Amino acid sequence: MKLEEFTKVVLDSDILTKEEVVSIIKRLSSVSSSPVGFSETKRSGFQLDCYIRQCYRFGSSMSLSWSSAVTNAISFSVDKDILLHGVCLCGNGDPTCYVELDIIDSYTESVCVSKTGLFSSEPFQGKYYGFDGYRVSFNEKIILKKNTMYSIRAKISGSLSLRGTGGVSSLKYSGVTFTFRNSENSITGTDVSSGEFLALLFSL
Repeated sequence: MKLEEFTKVVLDSDILTKEEVVSIIKRLSSVSSSPVGFSETKRSGFQLDCYIRQCYRFGSSMSLSWSSAVTNAISFSVDKDILLHGVCLCGNGDPTCYVELDIIDSYTESVCVSKTGLFSSEPFQGKYYGFDGYRVSFNEKIILKKNTMYSIRAKISGSLSLRGTGGVSSLKYSGVTFTFRNSENSITGTDVSSGEFLALLFSL
């Protein structure tokens, strides 16, 4: 913290004693090198993972799915504005897989975000079951507007993939209602009740 920031912000809060104020001002002014009684370890900020929620689409276990490198797609909307951080895909037993994924505004057909690359398998714990999958995280903040239909489209290269089952058309997580619809772009058979896209990673 700079001296100017301290005097403009901290002093007006009136949370420090007179002795603490004098000690800190001397330290920030380079008049004194004595410890001021507070930790000087640089803070890294909060961990965003603590604020990311996971909307799991399926309530049942996994079953063997279909061949790779064909389009999986599902459409969805939310009843509140959210930030979308990523998508969890079904695992296929391979330690890594190559994914091409797009989030698309269904009305304008404009691409909100694209992510392509090699992703590593990792364990996830759903509401009722555990599974291995691939986390596709986005580098930037993706704002999804309420009552707007979006589509997730993905091609997953690798072995035969597993798929989730027991999906429903409407789910509520952390006060946000997710409504899912079948997509005409899905070649594999991914739909509301089964298929790809295990979870959506989001924050409010």
